[in-house]
Amino acid sequence: MTIQLSVLPPSEAIHRWNKFASAQISMVPYSFNPSLFNFYKNHFRWKPYYFLLYYNNIIVGVLPLVNTGKAWVSLPHFSYGGILTNDDYLEKKHLKTVRSLVETIKNNNLLSGFYNADYEKITDEYSNFQQKIFIRSFDKQADNHFIETEKITSILKLPESADIMFNRLSSNLKRKIKKGTKNGFEVKRGGLELLEDFYKVYLKNIFYLKSLSYSKKYFHDLFVNYDYGDIQFFVVYRNNKPVGSSVLVSYADFFENIYFATLREEQKYYVSDWLHWQMVKYAIEKTSKSDNNVNAVYSFGRSTRNSPVHIYKKHWTVFDIPLYGFSNIPDVRGNKFLKNAWRFVPWCIAKSLGSKLIKHIY
Repeated sequence: MTIQLSVLPPSEAIHRWNKFASAQISMVPYSFNPSLFNFYKNHFRWKPYYFLLYYNNIIVGVLPLVNTGKAWVSLPHFSYGGILTNDDYLEKKHLKTVRSLVETIKNNNLLSGFYNADYEKITDEYSNFQQKIFIRSFDKQADNHFIETEKITSILKLPESADIMFNRLSSNLKRKIKKGTKNGFEVKRGGLELLEDFYKVYLKNIFYLKSLSYSKKYFHDLFVNYDYGDIQFFVVYRNNKPVGSSVLVSYADFFENIYFATLREEQKYYVSDWLHWQMVKYAIEKTSKSDNNVNAVYSFGRSTRNSPVHIYKKHWTVFDIPLYGFSNIPDVRGNKFLKNAWRFVPWCIAKSLGSKLIKHIY
């Protein structure tokens, strides 16, 4: 494949990127927000490369790609990456396009940045390609190198008002939301002033799940680097105690709660249902003021198909979208021995060690 790369000033590249994203007739996941470039660079000290893909002087796609030092990933720590395009040719040559760009970067020792990528037809197979690649993509890919994963994303289409949305819910879900209000839940929504309370609930939930945890600085840096969309901490209180928390982000009218946690002892009071409803209402309020909210959605995020979490999401009026991926990296998450071993690590050690280990689990 012949690719001509030319570096772009960030301000100009981001303007073009956002304009292309906002013009798409399909949903554009929050992870295509170009401000994540600075998050990867400033927090992880990784090398992001963001490409505007041109053919005949017209932008036909965008691709965020991050060199983590161990692999080329699109996109680390977020559910969706790959090439955002409506171009059939690019869809069919997804992996070859990524490989060609990586080879061009390496052969020319190019620095991290935003690039115009003008390409012709792909002819090279790169049979000796040795680089590690991990791509997790939204919806089905025309490139047959991609396989359907066990993960799905549950999407809630947003109407014009919260009243319309509430009337669409099942009577049981309505009852639980109303019960949550009667149980004395209060919600605060805002910025870094809520980080401490958000993190208290998040850590307790991670401890219960025996999973790896992100550091508090991770959430701080995500918040301060996120732009061109909305980012909010939500914290639910009962009796002045934080009992539920989440991070809600948006881009191009695509809202997703990317981190969500509740205290187990509060589940009987329907805190999960109540917190989701607060975020859904907020998303509707924001998108109802948008000039073009035809693709306005609230995403419950990814989960394993038919898992208890997925079954819970089905109680809302969602539709599911499968995730497709390509990887030539061993899947550490699927290693049962490591999972079981981690359960026996003392929490005082796991709390600090987890944020170091999770860095390279994409």
